[in-house]
Amino acid sequence: MRQYSGYGTAEETNQRFKYLLDQGQTGLSVAFDLPTQIAYDSDHPLAEGEVGRVGVAMYIVTAEEQGVDPKNLTGTIQNDILKEYIARGTYVYQPEESLKLITDIFEYCIERNTG
Repeated sequence: MRQYSGYGTAEETNQRFKYLLDQGQTGLSVAFDLPTQIAYDSDHPLAEGEVGRVGVAMYIVTAEEQGVDPKNLTGTIQNDILKEYIARGTYVYQPEESLKLITDIFEYCIERNTG
């Protein structure tokens, strides 16, 4: 079972994740910050004050900086971008571009995390 989680600072999110894992949660479902969800770079003027307020955006880079082999990373991403288009109205990309992004993520994971 997983609980979608992430809020406040990275430290608060980390504390919550550790608590959930201690309670028997088998994986983490990360709530990304709003700029990440709507495809703004972290240094975009409209992202000012929002990056890092909720969720965590730098999972792979942090792992690399800590010397963790990407093949050892596990997790869940919200790779249903079409849901944003159909249900939430917060889409950034049209359906064709969304499908391309979804398949690019699959390709990236296969290339980087299999060996």
